[in-house]
Amino acid sequence: MLKQRRFIISYILNNQPQSIDVETEAEAISEEEARDYITESHGIEEKPANITDIQIIGVYHPNNPDVRPGHYQQPEGNK
Repeated sequence: MLKQRRFIISYILNNQPQSIDVETEAEAISEEEARDYITESHGIEEKPANITDIQIIGVYHPNNPDVRPGHYQQPEGNK
């Protein structure tokens, strides 16, 4: 069984910064795949050119897969 990996995709759509959380078995997501996830999450059938500044952040921690990135979190020990 492959492990699910989480990614946060940040982007700008219609001059509004947004982000989505994606879970997949893939080890990485390309910018084109990220654009597909974005259009799907907004119910857009065609890929609009007004999606810009796409950034993909992997959020997979084998000891604690629910950890989210952020400067406010303290490091956790092994479970």
